[in-house]
Amino acid sequence: MNKIFNTLKTEIKAALGSQLTKNYDVEKEPYMKAGLHQLWSVYRAKRRGKEEQEVSIFMLEKKSWDAKKSDPMG
Repeated sequence: MNKIFNTLKTEIKAALGSQLTKNYDVEKEPYMKAGLHQLWSVYRAKRRGKEEQEVSIFMLEKKSWDAKKSDPMG
């Protein structure tokens, strides 16, 4: 059962990631951290297309979230 769950999670992650990379050119490194406990990474990106609109993409990184959850000083 665990194997099935992990496979499904990987497939969902790949599908979501591909939509983001298909529609936006995202910088490799975040330019800032945001939010409570700095759990959000903020990336500069440009939307692909005629206008090339500049945007900021906020990503909550699971590793940071898990580390904060398990921190007893929380």
